[in-house]
Amino acid sequence: MQLTSPWNTTQAHRNLVLELLETHDSVGGVEIRKALGCTALNVHLVMDDLITEGLVQSDTRGAIRYSKRSFTFDPQRVKEEWFVLLKNWFQGGKSETARAVAQQLQLNLLDVQATLEAMRQRGWLHGRFVGRMCIYALLERGTTLQGTSQSVKSRLNGPVGVLKKIPCNMQS
Repeated sequence: MQLTSPWNTTQAHRNLVLELLETHDSVGGVEIRKALGCTALNVHLVMDDLITEGLVQSDTRGAIRYSKRSFTFDPQRVKEEWFVLLKNWFQGGKSETARAVAQQLQLNLLDVQATLEAMRQRGWLHGRFVGRMCIYALLERGTTLQGTSQSVKSRLNGPVGVLKKIPCNMQS
């Protein structure tokens, strides 16, 4: 017997939290719970998704506070000519950190970090964040794309090929 209905994190929940973080430097679980109208457990589910995708970071010194993650890399170090090489390298199902990719391909670490992050931001790669570390992999089939309408259109019609279907509802 189930006393409560199951919670499904939606894009609307995620967007609401991201909008909240646009107007505040940081927020706590209580503020998020009030904004979403949900339980502390459900706040954890939403925030875990956002942290995993690298959109939010948490500060666990004292009471947990969440803030928007900012990505800093030198755009001058991005090697767009490596995009296809790195995409092909990840084709075999690999998932690696930037450091591991740089070591295995014998490339400059700072160039690899900037290039992988640019590829992630443009939708070429998926990144799963664990603390401050990002583990990169190719987008899996059926992955929900997140970004501006222009970046999603670019990914769908971009140089890596056209996706056949995206089995999700894209909300604007």
